[in-house]
Amino acid sequence: MKTKYDNYDVPIYKGKFLVVICDDVAKLEKKFPHLKEFELSELYAHSFLSGGGIMCVFNPRNEHKLTYGVIAHEAVHIANFISLRKGVIVDGNNDEPQAYLVDWVTTRIHETLIKNNVEIINK
Repeated sequence: MKTKYDNYDVPIYKGKFLVVICDDVAKLEKKFPHLKEFELSELYAHSFLSGGGIMCVFNPRNEHKLTYGVIAHEAVHIANFISLRKGVIVDGNNDEPQAYLVDWVTTRIHETLIKNNVEIINK
């Protein structure tokens, strides 16, 4: 499988958010050396801070299939990374900014996965 990248500009908070679809960690290690700690079998959906931005990697050939729940899970991580990077305190009494950010991130992830014909199961 060819590695696919979609790079998004984060609105309001600025910065970059990268969605990667790849089933070969060796390819990712060349571009992102910090991934060496992950084994291919473990890497099916993971989000982390990466150099100048934030990235989320999906491996559609992993034995664990991608679900809407997994996408939502990763979207929360990404929204929290964006907030952390910008010094925004997530407030449980006023979580509208986080909710809008999670919505935006989830939509970008879905766009990338659907555009690249990655199966998402409803489980």
